[in-house]
Amino acid sequence: EEQEEEEEEEDTSMGFSATGVVLLFTGLAEIRAAQQLPQAWMQSWGEQVMRNAREIEAPLAVLCITTAAAYNAPLVPRAMLALLGRVLEEVVPAPPPANADAGGAVPAPPPLVPSPALATEQLSELLGALLAQPQQLPGAWLEPLQNLVLAYLPQMSQDDVVNGLKVVGMAVARTSDEFVRQVLDHYTGLNGLATPRGCVAMAQALAASAAPEGSVKVVEDAWLRALSGPGAAAQPDTEEWISLLICFAQAAHIPSPAWWGAMVAATSRVEALSAQQLANQLGGYGMLRALRGSDMEALAAGWVDEMLGEVEARLLSEPRTDEMRYLIGGLGALLQPLSPALCEAVEKACLVLAASKALEPTVVSGCMVVFVGSKHSASQEWLQAAAATISGRVAEASAQELCTFMSAASQLPGMRAHMPAALLSKVLDEGAKTALTGRTSPTQLVALLASAPEAGCTASTNTRAVSSLLESARNMRDLMEPVEVCELLSAVYKLGAKPPPQWTDTMLKGLEGSDLAGAGPEAITQLLAALQAWEADVPPVLLSTLAAAVPRLGQAALELAAAGREAAPGQDTPAKCAEAAVMLLQYGANMERGRQQTASMREQEARECVTVLGALLQQGIMEPSSHASFLYAAAKLA
Repeated sequence: EEQEEEEEEEDTSMGFSATGVVLLFTGLAEIRAAQQLPQAWMQSWGEQVMRNAREIEAPLAVLCITTAAAYNAPLVPRAMLALLGRVLEEVVPAPPPANADAGGAVPAPPPLVPSPALATEQLSELLGALLAQPQQLPGAWLEPLQNLVLAYLPQMSQDDVVNGLKVVGMAVARTSDEFVRQVLDHYTGLNGLATPRGCVAMAQALAASAAPEGSVKVVEDAWLRALSGPGAAAQPDTEEWISLLICFAQAAHIPSPAWWGAMVAATSRVEALSAQQLANQLGGYGMLRALRGSDMEALAAGWVDEMLGEVEARLLSEPRTDEMRYLIGGLGALLQPLSPALCEAVEKACLVLAASKALEPTVVSGCMVVFVGSKHSASQEWLQAAAATISGRVAEASAQELCTFMSAASQLPGMRAHMPAALLSKVLDEGAKTALTGRTSPTQLVALLASAPEAGCTASTNTRAVSSLLESARNMRDLMEPVEVCELLSAVYKLGAKPPPQWTDTMLKGLEGSDLAGAGPEAITQLLAALQAWEADVPPVLLSTLAAAVPRLGQAALELAAAGREAAPGQDTPAKCAEAAVMLLQYGANMERGRQQTASMREQEARECVTVLGALLQQGIMEPSSHASFLYAAAKLA
C-alpha cells in the first residue's frame, strides 16, 4: 500500500515543473475555477509547492500569492509559507557587516537597498495580499521581514508603510524597537499623523506589531495636536474615535485623561451609536481594564454604567440578529461579570431569535462567554435552543466559536446535559476541518484540544478528529509559544492519546533554551505529566533547560509567599510553584540521560536547585506530599 501511495504521489506531479505547478494555480484562479477546487486538491497542490519551493523564483512566488488574494482563492497555509519563504531568501538583502576603523569605532552599516528582483509596486501588492490572508509567520522570519521593509522604506507610501508594519507583526516574535522608530519617523515625515485617518492606520499597525508603548503615545499626542491645531477643522468622526480606542486597547496603552475626556464627549449621544460601535467601545474599555485594572476604572467611572444601560435597553427591544451579534460580543469583550438583570435580558433576546429560527452560532457563542464570565445559570429553554443551534449549524462556526462551545460544555451549568458525546464529537470534527483549511490559529487549536477532555471527549471515540488535529499542530509547531506546546502535550495526554515518538520529538524541538519558568508552574507540570506517561525520549539539552527553571520557580514561590497575597483562581500560588519545581527536579534525576546531565551541572544548577527548594521545605511552602520526591531527587543529585 505504501508503494502504491508513493507511485500516486509521483503521478500527481508528473509533467509539471516548479514553474508549471505555480502557473497552473494562478491560471485557475484567474478564470475563477480555483475557488471551486476540493480541499484535497489544494492540499496536494500545496505539497508539490513545498517540495519544489527552492526552484520557484521570487517574482513567480509573489505572483502566486497576489493572484490568490486578488481572486479570493486562499492558498493552503503551508504553501503560502513556502512561497513567502522563497521570496525572503531571494529578495531580502543581508545586513552588511560593520567593520571597525583603526580607532576602534564601529561605523553605522550602509542602508539596505531594494532588490532588482522585486519592484516597489510588487512589494506593495505582496503586502496587501499577505494581509488579505493573515496567518502567523515563524519568529525566525522577523529580521528578514524587517530588512525587507527597511530596504524599500524610502520609496514607500503611507499605506505601504502601514501594511509593512502589520506584516512584520505577523511574525511570532517581538518587533525591534529601532525598526519601529525608523518606520514611525518615515511615516511622520510623510505627514501620516496629520489626519485622524492616518493616526488610526498607524495605531492599528503599531498594535498589530506589538510595538513599544512609547510609539503609541506618539500617535495619541499627534491626534490631540490635530484637534487644537490649525487643521482642527478636520475633526475625527465617531468611528475614528472608537477605532483609536480599540488600537490603544490592543497595544495596552492607557490614554491620557485629556484624550479620554475628548472621546467621551465626541461619543456622548449613545443612542445614536450603532450596535457595532457600542460593542467596540465596551470591548476597548474591557481590554484596557483587564490589563490596567484600577487605573482604567478610575478614568471611566460612570461611563460604563451608561453604556451598559443602553445595551440592556436595546436587548429588550428585540434587536435583529446582526445587532445581537455585536451587542452580545461587546458584553463578552467587557471581561467583567454582568448583573443578573442584564444576563436575563441577553437570554430573552436570544430566545426571540430562536423562536424565529434566526439564532446563529456566533450569538450562542457570545452568550456562553457572557454567562460563564457572570456565573449565570441559563434556563433549560435557552440551553436547549443553544444546543439545537450548535447541532444544526456547527459548520458555520469559526474556530474561536468552536473552542467556546467545547469549553462551555464543562463550564456553563447545565450545558453538558444538552451536549451529548455525539454533539461534542461533531464540534471536534468541525474543529479538525477548520484547522486543515488554515482558519485556526495555534492558540485556538490548543484551546480546543485542552477543553475537549474537560467536556468528556476521549481520543478513542474521536480517533479521526484527534489524529487530524495532531497533524495540524505539527504543521503549526514553528508558530507556537513554549507555554502553548506544554498545554498541547498535556491536552493530548488527558485525551488518552499516545502520539508517535516522531510527533513528540517535533513538538519538543525548539523548547531547548526557552524560558520554561516564564510559562508558569501549571504548564510545566502538565508537560512533565505527558512526557512521563509516554516515556518520551527527552534530549539532554532540554533536560538542562528544565533544570534551569527549577531555581526560578522556587524563587517565585518564595516571593509569592512573602507577598502574602491571596491568589485569584487560575493564578500562580507558592504551592504550585513549589510543586512544579520539585517535579522538575525529580524528573531530571530519574532520567538516565538526566543523571549524565546533572553530573555536568552539579557545581552550578544542582546546588542552587537544592538550596532554593530546601528553603521552601523549611518555610512550609512545599506541600507534604512533595517532601519525599524532593529528598529523593536531592539524593540522586548528590
